[in-house]
Amino acid sequence: MSIKQADFIVLFFLISGLSFSQSLTGSSTGDFNIPQDELRIESENEKWSFFSLSLNAGDFLVMGPLLQADFRIEKRTYAGVFYMYHYMGLLAGPLIFEKDITAYSPKSMGAGITAKHYFKPNEKQNAWYCGIYVGYSYNEAFYHSGYPNERVEKLKDLIVFASGGYRWNLGKRFYVLTGLQFGFAYTFNDNIYSSYTLNSETGTYLKEESFYMKWPSEIYPYPLPELTIGINF
Repeated sequence: MSIKQADFIVLFFLISGLSFSQSLTGSSTGDFNIPQDELRIESENEKWSFFSLSLNAGDFLVMGPLLQADFRIEKRTYAGVFYMYHYMGLLAGPLIFEKDITAYSPKSMGAGITAKHYFKPNEKQNAWYCGIYVGYSYNEAFYHSGYPNERVEKLKDLIVFASGGYRWNLGKRFYVLTGLQFGFAYTFNDNIYSSYTLNSETGTYLKEESFYMKWPSEIYPYPLPELTIGINF
């Protein structure tokens, strides 16, 4: 074999090796991008829980604490149920009845369904959010409580309100929502009852509830601060 032929063979193998190396490099930067993207999306999905429980402690100041359970239905969209205990709300009685009530019944509460969506999160999975709540509320209040002219007002409401704010993640399990909730309540049934009736024979009052009058339907605002503490499962 001549020197020229040997040089040609060596050059051929060098070019073939370079082409094979380039093809491997192209595969690592091109063909494997799709699996890496899929892994990134899967990793992001794992950071959004499939179920969470939360308590809006801020509602103690207004309409009462709100307990909520949420289930993930899309990547960052949740649907759930809520329960609100109006009786423990500092301003619930005056806001709902708009009168000088003397006692507020522990039977006062509300419940319903909710949906919430989180927008594009940052690297810590903190994100802006918005939500909607629709539910039913029942409330009782007393006037001149404990006296013969005592009256009890019972009303039933349809409640609709929206929420908006920011979610702060505290590790893998806990999070905090800070924002506002605001909407309205439509009173579709509002009745007042007398608590005592006069016994004409003895001249004494008997504890006996009887229908007194009916108020017309009305709409009143439903303001709620949101300071929610939640846990992911």
